[in-house]
Amino acid sequence: MGPFIVTAFNPVRMIIVTALACIILSEQLFLGSIIGAIVVVVGLYLVVWVKSKEYKARNDMQQSPTKDNTLQDQQQLPVTAPTKESSDI
Repeated sequence: MGPFIVTAFNPVRMIIVTALACIILSEQLFLGSIIGAIVVVVGLYLVVWVKSKEYKARNDMQQSPTKDNTLQDQQQLPVTAPTKESSDI
């Protein structure tokens, strides 16, 4: 996930700035700002939730190979390096 999470949390800064402006500077908070903040938080949650499911599925796929992968591995020929004996012949 790495840098993706840092980028996804950038809109949260605007919510924090708005909240601090209301508290410290006594600015008015409008309904549109509250609805926008809720939409941003829900969207962020959905993105992180889907990303974690994707990451979990990728790890599960790497840890437990499927029948198709094992059958495909069995059908491939092994690669071997020539030995000195075979090059002398």
